[in-house]
This record gives sequence, C-alpha cells and structure tokens, in this order.
Amino acid sequence: MKSCCTHILCYNINTLYKNNSVRTIMALFEVQLESGLTLLYDNVKTQLTYDGQVLSFEHLSHTILAREENPKQPFDFTNEVYQFPKKDKKIRNLKLQLGVNCNFKCKYCIQASGDNYTSKAVSFDDAVKLINSLKSTLDLSCLKKIELWGGEPFVYWPLLEQLIPYLRKEFADCKIWTISNGSLLSKCKIDLLVDNRIELALSHDGTAQHLRSEDPLKEQHELWLYAQHTYQQNNLRFYINTVLSQYNVDLYALDKYFADKLGSSVVYNYEDVVLAHSKNAVEFTKFTKQQEQCLVSSLEQAITTQSDASSRICKAIQSRLIDVIRRLVYRVPIDALPNRCNAADSDTLSVSMTGDVLSCHNVLPSQWSMGSIYDYNNVKVDKFKHWLLRNNCPSCPYILACKGSCIRNSDVLHYASCKSKSVLGKALLHCALLSILGTKIIFIKEKHHEV
Repeated sequence: MKSCCTHILCYNINTLYKNNSVRTIMALFEVQLESGLTLLYDNVKTQLTYDGQVLSFEHLSHTILAREENPKQPFDFTNEVYQFPKKDKKIRNLKLQLGVNCNFKCKYCIQASGDNYTSKAVSFDDAVKLINSLKSTLDLSCLKKIELWGGEPFVYWPLLEQLIPYLRKEFADCKIWTISNGSLLSKCKIDLLVDNRIELALSHDGTAQHLRSEDPLKEQHELWLYAQHTYQQNNLRFYINTVLSQYNVDLYALDKYFADKLGSSVVYNYEDVVLAHSKNAVEFTKFTKQQEQCLVSSLEQAITTQSDASSRICKAIQSRLIDVIRRLVYRVPIDALPNRCNAADSDTLSVSMTGDVLSCHNVLPSQWSMGSIYDYNNVKVDKFKHWLLRNNCPSCPYILACKGSCIRNSDVLHYASCKSKSVLGKALLHCALLSILGTKIIFIKEKHHEV
C-alpha cells in the first residue's frame, strides 16, 4: 500500500498482566491518512492493518531485511525473579578495556562526572598473560571482532604499540577495531594501525564539538586527513563517530561541517544521541520541540532527496533505519526486540586488562566488575535491566527504534535518557513509515480508552 498523503498517528495503550509477574503491554497506534483511510499499528505484533486486514509489504522484501529472531527473556539486576543471563564460553565479540584514563573531560561523559575515573596501565607481559588466559578459558574459534577501548586508547600507546601486532598475529583473521578522540594521533601510530589492519573511528561531534571543550580536528587537521587517505587507500574502515545532541540536530549543517573539513569522501556514523550514563549528562538529553523537529525533518529530507549530503546522511543512519523497516515489513514481534547494547549477550565479553569481567567497556572495574576471567564459572551477570521491565518502555511508540537505551542504567538515569532517545526514536519511526507508506507523519498523540 502506498500513498502520497500525509497521515496522523495516535495510539491506545492496554495494560495486561500475565502470570501475575511479567507485564505485557499492548500499544495500538491509529494511523489516519489525509485521504480518510485509517490504519492501525500494533506495537506488540509489529503489524499494520487496514479494515481488519494485515498489510503485507512483499514489494519491500529483500535479503538485507531478512533475519530470523526468537523471543528474548527479560532480566533485571534489581529483581532475582528474573533470571540473570549467562556468559557463554564461546565468545564472538571481545571488548578489551585498556583502562579508563582520558585526556579529555567531555561535558556529557563519565570522565566529567566528578568520580575518580583513573586506572593504571598494565605491562605488555600482563596483557599477554590475560590473552593466554582468555584463550585457555574460552572458546575463541568463532571470534569475529576484538574492540580496543579506553577511556582514550591512545593514552595507553606504549602498551598498544606492542599489543596490536601481538593481537594481529594471534587472531590473524579477526576484525580488530578501536575508537579515539583523535587528539594523540601521529603518522607512526596511523601507519602501525594500518599495517595491522586495525579499523579506526575518530570521535567528533561536529557542530557540537564545543561540548568536548577541545577540537582535535582543528589542531590535528593534517593528521586526520592523512588517516582518512591512508585508510581509504588500503581499503580499511575509517569513519567519524558523532554523538547527536540538541547542538547538532541539523544533519545537513553537520554534514557540511565534516565535508568542509575532510572532503566529500568523508564517512561518518551517528553513534547515538547523548545518553545519561552519569548525572552530569542529564542536561544534554533535553531537546526543545524545534530541535526535535529539526532532526526529524533532516532525516525525512535525506531519504526523499538526492544529493551528496543526503547520501552521506542516509549512509550514517541506514543500519538503524533498515532495522526498523525490517521489523515493520516482516512483522517481527516486539518480544524478539533485542536490547540496544549487546553487553548482556552470552557471546559478548567485556574484560579489563587485569581480568575483570565488566558490565560495560566504559566503566570502572572497581564498581562494575561481575567477576574475573580467572574464575569464569563464577561470573554473575547481574548489572543489567531489560527494557521490557522498565515502566515506560513497552508502551512507548518508539521502542522499536530505541530498544530501551542503556541496560546498565539505574531507573533514574534511564528515564533521563528517554528524553533524548525518544527524539531519535521518533525520527527513525517517522522515516521508516515514510519509506513504507510514502507518507509523512504530522504528529503522534496518546488516545485514551477504557481497558
């Protein structure tokens, strides 16, 4: 079904209780087309209906959209009624935290929270000991990706200089990736990364970079250009990773910033909107209605117009947008919706260089350790809360795009993050429905009804 008409989306919420414990929330969305037609969107079954008939979108079916998914079990670190997930020994995604030290204190980052976020660098010998322990304890035969995290990874360059060639030798066919704020680059460092096929992302918020107080793209401009050119020449993945906030919602202004600095071949990715991982970030999760609409309009323009800027914007958002479209087209039930982060997945492991199994690569081991790699059988995955057990997530119209935000956040920080996540979720849902129906959403409002 396609239409050139605009439509109005509103929803009903029906709350049910199953087995007196697990809550199932049915959210119905009424889609009113300007032509007078009315559609219903069922947020639980993820399906659109017209006149009682479920709409099918076979014309959009494509292998890029197809992926089988099974229902997920909820878990809650605050309530042992819900079973904690287990960490498998067969690991596909390994995240190595070099330490939490950083030479920046970005205003929305945990480094600016006022807590003592510091850690000592380990020796290369200790790092080798850890890798050997991982190899003897775990099954790494299916390992697909190794991520090297900080803090700022290049703060630990003396270790990295030895560790990177060692990892490439030990895991010859594995994808290895790291992210940096780009302030500590040098040609020698870039060449070492490229020689060992290390994928690189440089973190920069473009028109909102003032939140980080320093601009490495300005200070290290020639090195950023050298890194981009060298990576592209060697067919290795290199991109700019940007966090969206109320200060860079105009995606075309953001694109112009990067294109002016790094040329039309620049590749960037939207990491996410600002999330409240600590109290100091809460103020950056608030968007005005005008800022929210600017983000929505930018994405709508990108997917409906043809230009170099539109192409780069679509590329930056395509994985998220395709995922929402796929769920709508294939009617993937909401209980199969994964969490935003894979930290709780059984085949993903975050570990510090001292052997702590972490709830996240971006936390202090002293506060967020779940056990030790040297005592792996006793690791308890008890630091997470599934989105299904948050009070507001199942009935939210944007859960399909948001996936519940950070799973390790307290409820207080979770609800603060909803302010920004709902803005991006709205933009994604609007554009997914625009892609499917060929129509724009004017607004979304709650429609109360008796249960």
